[in-house]
Amino acid sequence: MKLTVRTMVFGFMALGMVVSATTVWAAGDTIKIGILTSKSGVLSEWGMQDLRGFILGYEYATGGTNAVLGKKIEIVQEDDASAPQIGLQKAVKLLSEDKVDILCGVVSSGIALGVMEKAKEFKKVYMIGGAAVDQITGSNFNVYTFRAGRSLGQAGVSAMIAYDQMDILKLGKGEIKVAWLAPDYAGGRLGIASAKAGAPARWKTVEELYAPMTTADFTSYLQKIKAAAPQVLGIITVGANFQTKLPQQIQELGLDKKMAINVGIGDFSFMKAVGAAGAGWIGECLYYYELFDNPVNQWLIENHKKKYGTLPDFWTGNSFAASIALVEGIKKAKSVEADALSRGLEGIEFWGPTSKTWKYRIRPADHQVMIGINYVKLTAVPGRDYAVPEMIWQSTPQQSEPPITAPGRQNYGK
Repeated sequence: MKLTVRTMVFGFMALGMVVSATTVWAAGDTIKIGILTSKSGVLSEWGMQDLRGFILGYEYATGGTNAVLGKKIEIVQEDDASAPQIGLQKAVKLLSEDKVDILCGVVSSGIALGVMEKAKEFKKVYMIGGAAVDQITGSNFNVYTFRAGRSLGQAGVSAMIAYDQMDILKLGKGEIKVAWLAPDYAGGRLGIASAKAGAPARWKTVEELYAPMTTADFTSYLQKIKAAAPQVLGIITVGANFQTKLPQQIQELGLDKKMAINVGIGDFSFMKAVGAAGAGWIGECLYYYELFDNPVNQWLIENHKKKYGTLPDFWTGNSFAASIALVEGIKKAKSVEADALSRGLEGIEFWGPTSKTWKYRIRPADHQVMIGINYVKLTAVPGRDYAVPEMIWQSTPQQSEPPITAPGRQNYGK
């Protein structure tokens, strides 16, 4: 293997040679990992959370050496600019010019659906932390793509318990009128479709609206929702304006006093935009640093503050877990050759930042991670300028396990 100057080299190399049935590594070889995420554009804040989680995950999973099986991990970063076409171009660059061994990243489902096809074309493992639409590990399944964050299908399965059996919105057992508002892009539309599919049968849609991700004034959309008089407003908050301006305008129009707000509890920007007045809002929460008392999350919190001077945020937990999965998969496969690594990743179990009594597990049939889903209520806390997520209920991985909709490895290529 020809060695070239890399963009970022981590760790120290152990002496010797690692041999597997599929890959022979000479002393001095490295494992080159491409991280593609949104460092600019409307998803830039989430993209940086994604990037930092991946980087810290490799540090944690390798015990601080940033080396696996005696091989240094190199990271090459690229910016998808929150745009599908640019994402595809950068993915091709990482795969063809930089010749990465593994590709990871992307928070936008619209971008990830294209990138996963390029990874398949180049026969490289692609590990996703954030992008959540079901098609990634469902109808668009390929043997090289894995996801270490929850899917929308998992959220839907657990929502049936949370909103119907447990009635966490306290709406009773009769028919419920629901309005939906989401960004007008693939992830937003697929997200609403999954949310509706996972909602209790008694939830009846009275309004379904999509706004451009760049929308700054949501008044016209919210007025339509107000006129429909739903009991629940379900919103998907993707992009800076949906994270900040939308919740502020919901409060300005007093909609949160007229209906229950069902929302994915977002990052610090979202919570500060909602402010202390958001106390009482309820929804799913991928990650909030204070919710999880376990050694993995404690390491993440402490080292994120040391490295970046901030606390880990919304997407950090997913990508942190994705790096752990990749390192464990490489150890098991003793290779980064795609087919061997794909087999190595299937069925692996590991402790992640949101788990304490159960392990993360990659389901072999569709490469979807099995984890618990978190439901929280925003709660006012003295001294905080925002309402803090308080855990209402965390499902077990078994409670949130969705049906297998992937064609499956046995049918792959047919």
